[in-house]
Amino acid sequence: MLRNVELTAPYFHDGSAATLADVVRYYVRGGNENVSRDWELQAVGLSEQEQEDLIEFLKSLPATMPERKPC
Repeated sequence: MLRNVELTAPYFHDGSAATLADVVRYYVRGGNENVSRDWELQAVGLSEQEQEDLIEFLKSLPATMPERKPC
């Protein structure tokens, strides 16, 4: 689930990404070079603006849903 993802830092199983920007940069470059890397992981082609937009979108996902008004 991505709700409140902005509030759940650090990220990844080892806490190696301190911010959402770190996470996005990780996927943009296709992961880290190391022997235990998942070689299926490919770089994601996002411009700087697209990366910023993605981060802002992730920040906009609230923990609670807005109240629905009856029809």
